[in-house]
Amino acid sequence: MLKALHWLRSRQEERELAYWFALVFYDHRDRSFNNRAYFFYLVLFFAVWFFMLLIFIASGGVQLLEMLVPGQPQRAAVICTVVLLALWFIVSLRTSLKRSPLMLSEEDAYLLCQTPLPRGLLVLRWVWMPWFKNAIPVWLATIVLGFSLAEIFLPGDAAVDNLPVYLGYGLRAWVCVLPIHLGLFAFQWLAGILRLQKNTIRRWLHLPFLGGVLVFFYLLLTSLMETTLPLSQILRSIFNTLAFPLHSGFRQGSLLSPVIIGLVFALSMLALLYLAARDFNLTRAAQETQTLNLVQDLQRYGFTDSAKQIQQQQRLGAGRKTVRLPAYPGPAALLWKDILQSRRSLRLPDIINCLALYWLLPFCRI
Repeated sequence: MLKALHWLRSRQEERELAYWFALVFYDHRDRSFNNRAYFFYLVLFFAVWFFMLLIFIASGGVQLLEMLVPGQPQRAAVICTVVLLALWFIVSLRTSLKRSPLMLSEEDAYLLCQTPLPRGLLVLRWVWMPWFKNAIPVWLATIVLGFSLAEIFLPGDAAVDNLPVYLGYGLRAWVCVLPIHLGLFAFQWLAGILRLQKNTIRRWLHLPFLGGVLVFFYLLLTSLMETTLPLSQILRSIFNTLAFPLHSGFRQGSLLSPVIIGLVFALSMLALLYLAARDFNLTRAAQETQTLNLVQDLQRYGFTDSAKQIQQQQRLGAGRKTVRLPAYPGPAALLWKDILQSRRSLRLPDIINCLALYWLLPFCRI
């Protein structure tokens, strides 16, 4: 049973990787020498390209670090990392508390939801690809901060002799952030899994989870920025200890202790995720995510019109039973119709276009 589960997920991951390989015209099923040489060329090309791009972006990171905490770029890098992780984590946590973090297609619903599979192992097998896709932007931003520190401590142009130093700063920061990000990702999956337990939907989890996370990151940033807000010395010591792995990523010294702390945190969150997933309601998760999974597949393979049509139907509430139908008399009914239509049809690009138009109006002459 577990081998079949691993085979199914591996095939899904292989199809997703094949899509990205197809963008650079690489066929992963071709075992010829020329194809393997082309793959080596792709790896080398994109590695050099990303490296030079990140070094270029690091020049802007230098200005940010010097502006944030003048004279203390390492502490500024830690603060930037915490802000980055906090913004990503809060948005991801809110999404996990709104719908299931584990996305299942319609085929998965037939293959998995009706079988007596161990839910904990299934969730642990499904978590890695979403984590990897979420981690890439965070990793790149962390490496940029490491490169920015290298540029501060090595003034001048990025000469060839200094490239190993740049790599050392970037990889050091990446190694310390990697397990912390994995632990935070497992935690936000844990929140989403706890929301769908057996036959219940715990909608009330939004407040304690989001409220607790906001308070935690607020106190952590307050401690790191050494503000004048009232914060006891004990709390400052606790939060400075929690931020120790991040501090170690941007300073010289041994990485053994911070990496061990990060791994313990990540493994603890994965263990809690495994325990919570034993009563996970896969059927409800499939109901919440199969439409979104279908839309993503349609967009991925170029069927954008069909994807937009499904998204529009969701915004208009098609396919859902009406839970509230107010019987307002006269003009109030028309007003309610306009409000409902605007709320379901208004999108973020429309708001941005309106703001841009409003900003350009003073420069327009009739």
